[in-house]
Amino acid sequence: EYGGWVRPGRPPVISVDGSAIKILEDLFGLADGFVRGLSKQLGALPSAGVLVIGAGKVGQGVASGALGFSDRVGLVDLDPKSLRIPEALRARVQVYSRQELLDHPERFDGYGTVVTATAVA
Repeated sequence: EYGGWVRPGRPPVISVDGSAIKILEDLFGLADGFVRGLSKQLGALPSAGVLVIGAGKVGQGVASGALGFSDRVGLVDLDPKSLRIPEALRARVQVYSRQELLDHPERFDGYGTVVTATAVA
């Protein structure tokens, strides 16, 4: 249905760092490009929550874009406290550490789309 890259009944997992979208260095340009690309690939934007793995510049851009179509957006990183996540973004997303993901996987139920932005495939 989605070009063969999404399994029916499974949430899509999208690697942003491995794509040409990473070239965009502007947070808002990245956010807009992510939303347009996701919409084009899926045919519609997912309504369930979006979980972004990697809270660097790319991950923050993806999370910012996801806020435009999802009311639940999460960011996961090894140590998000050490990152420079703008307060305006931090106030609108749930920020998790990698350890929280490992220790409390139930907190991540309900995220319908997972996006990796870690530079690790």
